[in-house]
Amino acid sequence: MVKFPHFHIAGRRRKALLLACSCLIVAVALVAILGFLAGPACAGAFEDGRAAYKRGDFAKALQLWRPLAEQGNAKAQLNIGFMYEKGQGVPQDYAEAVKWYRMAAEQGYVLAQFNLGLMYYFGQGVPQDYAEAVKWYRMAAEQGYVLAQFNLGLMYYFGQGVPQNYTEAVKWYRMAAEQGDASAQINLGLMYAQGKGMQQDYAEAVKWYRMAAEKGLAEAQSNLGFMYEKGQGAPQDYPEAAKWYRMAAEKGLAEAQSNLGVMYEKGQGVPQDYAEAVKWYRMAAEKGNTLALYNLGVMYYFGQGVPKDYVQAYMWCSLAASRFPPGNDRDNAVKLRELTAERMTASQIAEAQQLSREWRPREQKATAPSPAPPKEPSAAGSGTGFFVTQEGHVLTCAHVVSGCRQVRVRLADGGTLSAVVLATNDQDGLVPTYVS
Repeated sequence: MVKFPHFHIAGRRRKALLLACSCLIVAVALVAILGFLAGPACAGAFEDGRAAYKRGDFAKALQLWRPLAEQGNAKAQLNIGFMYEKGQGVPQDYAEAVKWYRMAAEQGYVLAQFNLGLMYYFGQGVPQDYAEAVKWYRMAAEQGYVLAQFNLGLMYYFGQGVPQNYTEAVKWYRMAAEQGDASAQINLGLMYAQGKGMQQDYAEAVKWYRMAAEKGLAEAQSNLGFMYEKGQGAPQDYPEAAKWYRMAAEKGLAEAQSNLGVMYEKGQGVPQDYAEAVKWYRMAAEKGNTLALYNLGVMYYFGQGVPKDYVQAYMWCSLAASRFPPGNDRDNAVKLRELTAERMTASQIAEAQQLSREWRPREQKATAPSPAPPKEPSAAGSGTGFFVTQEGHVLTCAHVVSGCRQVRVRLADGGTLSAVVLATNDQDGLVPTYVS
């Protein structure tokens, strides 16, 4: 604990294990336009429809697929359901999408089962019903579909549609994790770290964090850094902790940026460098990370890494105090703000208060891969995708971004963000994308 006049700054350098991936929204995959049908005639019609769809001729795709769907072909039913869901070649109609998904799902088609589960989860075309979502996720999961396994794990974790059951959550996370799903791997690691659904085992947590971290998942990289910093499941190793924090920080993860700032401030695993600490605190603070807001205020108060500036110190401490929940952290931020105010003129306080009122967090940004966010490309066309991580990853169909030189994501509030295509899954026709 570091002592200062009139009060103690306690917990200032606290780092919390990142829990972001356990709180992910349900992972969403767009329907794949894929498959081949039994019988050469059907196969030809389906592939012709697929080609029409890929070039954006939705009306032609529907014309070719609808007869197949009406004859009971599950893949064609799935695709028509998708087109109604997205309003491609037909007016958007969730109820009609559900109808076609159900036809394919009842034939045991795994992607249709998964998509029908999503419709029930989000209440699109049907009343929202978590129990029904669980039913269809389970059918797909039992066929080995990785996203359904992950979603089913989440439903058990949060007790949505089923009684909360960490052991069952672990079971389904493990199935998805063993298939290589990074989000399931970090969640399984988190369950080991917290001892939920199994005996606590930090070494196993490190193992699963590492798998996800090596795939580029920022949350896993940050968690792995935390384990090295604390010596949990691995020997304490500050340089290794700083290495993993940096990887996540450079992707734009605010918690990792804040933690890397602490490493520079304390000289742990890196040379002590207050200016570098301020740099990372600022990046995290500008995204609204509360600990970084407070630490940045402290740096301005003492003039460490920046010129001493009471207006800035007051502003950042005010922002932190307004965001901390009741407790020691909030009390410390308030105390530092009050101490700072004793050294300020009335006009300086008014200026700092005005700056606090006008301040807004910036959008989270990132520069490297992992799962993906929603997107609507520019000149080449548009489509729909789904956020699958809190760090800005999206899944969409390959045709949505095919040939695009620029990809932009339109948010629900009307704002837009640029995005980068990470990879294409040739089997499913999915494209992971990252908001940048």
